[in-house]
Amino acid sequence: MGKRNYRMTIRGKHIAVCLCAFASASMLVRTAEGQDAALPSTRLFDTGSPAASPLPSGTGAAWNGWAELAEEDTTHRFQGDVALANNRMTVVLRKLGTGAELYARHAGGWRRRASVSPAPSGGGSAMALSSVRIVENTPAGVRIDCQYRTAGDPVTIGYRLITGDPGLEVYPGPRLLHVRADADIRYAVVPNYFGDDMVFSAGDTNAAELPLPTDQLLLAMLGDGGAVMMCVCESDQRECCIVLTETEQKRRIVATAMPAVEGKRIWVALLEDRDIWTAGPAPTSSAASRWSPPFAARWRLDKLQGDGRATSTLYSKDVLGTATRPFLAYPLERDRDTPLTKLCMTDIMRNTLGVGPCQYIIAAEGLNADTPHEVTDWVVQQFARKRETRAAEMIRDRFDRMVEHVTVAQQRSNHYRQIASQIVATCNAEIGKGGSASEVATRIRRLAQMLQHSIVIDESDLQKSGYGRRPAMAIVGMIGRPGAAAALDAPVAELHRIGNAQDQSLANCRMAVKWLKLQCDEMRQRAPQATDFLSQVEEHLAAAVKE
Repeated sequence: MGKRNYRMTIRGKHIAVCLCAFASASMLVRTAEGQDAALPSTRLFDTGSPAASPLPSGTGAAWNGWAELAEEDTTHRFQGDVALANNRMTVVLRKLGTGAELYARHAGGWRRRASVSPAPSGGGSAMALSSVRIVENTPAGVRIDCQYRTAGDPVTIGYRLITGDPGLEVYPGPRLLHVRADADIRYAVVPNYFGDDMVFSAGDTNAAELPLPTDQLLLAMLGDGGAVMMCVCESDQRECCIVLTETEQKRRIVATAMPAVEGKRIWVALLEDRDIWTAGPAPTSSAASRWSPPFAARWRLDKLQGDGRATSTLYSKDVLGTATRPFLAYPLERDRDTPLTKLCMTDIMRNTLGVGPCQYIIAAEGLNADTPHEVTDWVVQQFARKRETRAAEMIRDRFDRMVEHVTVAQQRSNHYRQIASQIVATCNAEIGKGGSASEVATRIRRLAQMLQHSIVIDESDLQKSGYGRRPAMAIVGMIGRPGAAAALDAPVAELHRIGNAQDQSLANCRMAVKWLKLQCDEMRQRAPQATDFLSQVEEHLAAAVKE
């Protein structure tokens, strides 16, 4: 599953090595004693006195005098504020604050990057911290459950930090609508691992809050290019939003809002590194064309089309040099040369949801796991180890399941295409009436045409290959033949091409349908005269979701 360039090359043992490397970085938390931790761990502190405002970024001098709690101490009564710290992040829960204040470690010390707070379902926000309870206090992890005062009933939320992790684990309590993460956000990116991202800046909407077509993941590119905030939701019941304000005639994205579902965790991770993301104009200028990634990885290059749309590919100097649109780049996943101390977006996805992008899209679309990539990679290994004769029956069986996967995936793509055609026809009929809803219908038609264009695989080409059976049988015919391993390249490449095209089609279709639905919801509020028309469109979309 997935474009070959986007497939994960690391396995569990490599993830374990990476986590050990992340955890082994020295800690800078016991500044009062001038000591760094010799071994990685997570620690819990009492600051001694409540701070009236967030602590400043810097070397951590303001943290002198913090008292570290003994391991397993869960009955401590805090005199000051609560602080959790590991080698990558410090989290401060101020008595006079409204949430968890997140500090990421960088070359110059610690930098305040975000604040994570509960947003009650009845509206308003948390007003002040009223009580805390230590749930866990070990070198492996620390969890604090907090109760906040609001204008109505109090709300609860839990925060957990574990050793070596750049993210805060959040446990929403009852009566919460969102968990809000305030930060200086320049771009909000809805990642689409096998298709095209959607990228939003403050200028892309006049709304105060914009729901995004997220599939549990949202990236926020922070201020100076030195940090990415990644929000991951265990629940997929609702979409994430971005919150915008306008001051002095300048619009800004000031927060992300993740759906709060009791019993479902949320992670807010900070990837702090010099130039971990960059954005620029069309690279006609020498400065833009000279840009190159600061460390080895598979970097995603988004060519921005406006209105949230982007065309996504992997970075290369040639691709950047031919770009005619503004661009944004960030590290998508590791390659063999990525330093162990660096983190990419897919690392966070695996460490939180427990799956990679391939498994995620398979589960979302209800497909079996015998994708062209998974099956051919396994078959090639059998030939390379000269085990293909013994595994002949299993090879045939896995190819049968692969053909089933390709067939069902194509049926899903065809269904998306049919839904898009129905929506376009509905829009054309409304536009032809020349009524008050025609302007809305014109915009919906443009979005539905994006859904039509999302399907990149040629149906007739797929039929000629027997939905992958012809190249599969060519491989089966090589079983037991001398030198067969060297002859696998052509049929394997054909199966990979089929898998890439199907993955891209399904990923883009899922994104387009979710965006269409959100736009219908927004237009229903802004254009009540188009309610009947939008109801027709939503009936088509409901059929796509139900299928």
